[in-house]
Amino acid sequence: CLMPSARSAPRAGPAQEEREVPPCQARGRGQGCLTERSAVLVETWLTNERKRVSALMDPLLMMVVGGMVLVIVLAILLPIFDLQASVG
Repeated sequence: CLMPSARSAPRAGPAQEEREVPPCQARGRGQGCLTERSAVLVETWLTNERKRVSALMDPLLMMVVGGMVLVIVLAILLPIFDLQASVG
């Protein structure tokens, strides 16, 4: 089971020791361990999916930012070129 052990937690006294039940047994017949394993698998899957989506979006976002920079540069330079053409 992937649950933290009860030994690492501080204990108040002998009465508390008797009441402590391992998390896997408290949920009944190993069901808690299965739930923990499922949670770990889902967390791993979500982490991998998040990395995959961000890897796919990174080039797309770079193109969008590049397009915005192109529009700004053209908005600045085209009026200058028009003025130069009308003077010269």
